[in-house]
Amino acid sequence: MSMLRKIFKERINSPKRHFEDLLDLAINDMDKEKFLSEDLIINVVFGLLFASFDSISSALSLTLNLLAEHPAVLQELTVCKCTRTFF
Repeated sequence: MSMLRKIFKERINSPKRHFEDLLDLAINDMDKEKFLSEDLIINVVFGLLFASFDSISSALSLTLNLLAEHPAVLQELTVCKCTRTFF
């Protein structure tokens, strides 16, 4: 992950976006979208890198990582909407 963070920092500090790839698009949208953060972008790119090798386990790993970082979302997902009880 530290290599991705280094690439992210280089890209964000570059005055010109010359790669025109997913990372550049995400960096450009950081000013427009509140939910886009450095950590989120790096986690998504990390997940996408491993998706071609083993899509199920990498998606699961990314999901668990994001849920661990956002416990309110985990709580919302575990509440039954019909009875408002926890699973």
